[in-house]
Amino acid sequence: MSPLQKLLNFGEKHSLLTSFFLGLFLNLSLPPFGIWMVLPFSITPFLIIFDFSQDFKKAFWVGFFYYFGYFVGGLYWITIALSVDWSRFFWLLPFSFLGIPLALSLLLAPTVYPLWFFRHNLNVKIFLFAASIFISDLIRTYLFPQFPWNLLGYTLASSLWFLQSAAFFGIFGLSLLAFFLGALPYLFIKKETRLSGIFISIFLTFVFFSGGIRLLKIPSQSTEISLCLIQPNIPQTLKWIPSFRKTTYERLMTLSKNALLSIHENTPLLVIWPETAVPSFLEEEKELRTYLTSFLPSNAYLITGSGRRMFSSAFSFDDTTSFSSKKAWNSLFSLNSEGKILNTYDKVHLVPFGEYIPFRKVLQTLSVAHFIDRTLDFSEGDGLQNVELPHIPPFSPLICYEIAFPRHILNSKLSRSEWILNITNDAWFGRSTGPYQHLQMAQVRACEECLPVVRVANTGISAIIDPCGRFQETLPLNQAGMLTGVLPKPLLPSFYALYGNWSSFLLLLIFGLFLSAPSLYPYFSKKRKENLL
Repeated sequence: MSPLQKLLNFGEKHSLLTSFFLGLFLNLSLPPFGIWMVLPFSITPFLIIFDFSQDFKKAFWVGFFYYFGYFVGGLYWITIALSVDWSRFFWLLPFSFLGIPLALSLLLAPTVYPLWFFRHNLNVKIFLFAASIFISDLIRTYLFPQFPWNLLGYTLASSLWFLQSAAFFGIFGLSLLAFFLGALPYLFIKKETRLSGIFISIFLTFVFFSGGIRLLKIPSQSTEISLCLIQPNIPQTLKWIPSFRKTTYERLMTLSKNALLSIHENTPLLVIWPETAVPSFLEEEKELRTYLTSFLPSNAYLITGSGRRMFSSAFSFDDTTSFSSKKAWNSLFSLNSEGKILNTYDKVHLVPFGEYIPFRKVLQTLSVAHFIDRTLDFSEGDGLQNVELPHIPPFSPLICYEIAFPRHILNSKLSRSEWILNITNDAWFGRSTGPYQHLQMAQVRACEECLPVVRVANTGISAIIDPCGRFQETLPLNQAGMLTGVLPKPLLPSFYALYGNWSSFLLLLIFGLFLSAPSLYPYFSKKRKENLL
């Protein structure tokens, strides 16, 4: 018996275990590894093992365990985020490590239905499976659970050449490209789909090299706006301790002053601090604002994250047990050199369990009620906006998790922003894969919208990204420092920016056309012969 036959026999006998490890293996295509070439070595074996399923129930569980392996390996960092305060969040440990992957896997497992019900028509089953993945990605992004982390398209985004297709088809189009690249060997193995495989391989090759040509034809161009990105690297365990705030402010200002030494004085300047960099309520503390902006020249602005509140009695983050609240927001403030607040943006997309507790009333009836009562739910902001500062191109502000939502990063009712600012605090993720995955989302958004993205993170990874997704400057993870550079110029709106996710549907139809080739070819061949006669 050959080694290949032994592997096939093992996969057939232990299909659930094999599916789990194939899903786990797929994580090598995600950051920080970015080995997108593993796609065919994960997706094609999964499709082969799925074909061994003898009944519908077995087929469902094969699909479930494949997704479960993918999400366990890709989302383990959520558990690390809870380790910052075990006393408050220990009850979430089973849910974060197994519950979230379990829920997402159950949501996606029905996508394997076409593989079973149309198992005798290979082209139809592959097309409908791809369509099911596409639709499920849309659902979990925009409807439920609104958690668009590690969509399949991100497995291909590490290739800068393939990434360029996001300007035409978005992240959901990248998901389709990733799936068909992964399924390509399967299409060639099966005689019925070999012709489709030829067409799809030609198309994927065209997309890949077109991306390379696009990068050559569009060089990075810069504005005259100078940027100082400050990465203070404040540990999450110390961030909200009142006695540590002075140290926080001193570190932020020292890094900012050092960064200004390399900046030309006559150019408009932005000094940008990360999400909740100011661990207090900046709006209420005029003296603090004056102090924090005292180093700024007259042509400069400070943009920083901080809390904002509206309370009927005294409240602080240090004691959430005795307050009567109205509202509180996770906000971004723009200040001039005199400490005056020019603009405020309140975060719209909140992180479940991080910024609000889902099903709070239900959980308060359970044994974890006393942990729930010690937490405060943040409120959603009024909506996305453009921030306009004198002599600065208008930008779209996004806080942390908001960068994950394609097409929900710009306000379509307003004039188009010229760049995107993403401030975040990834200290929660520790030294895990989480910060790298989060950074890649910012990179993909830049390419989708053809807009530069400026990312400022407390513990990293801070970056300046051009409209093609190329990193101009970066600061490594878990390193305090400053990043100086210039704001890249935007490009004209991309095809995806103009037509949104309809462009992804167009790509799905293109693949449908390729998969229908075996049926269409005999028909057109017969017609051609009739015309010749």
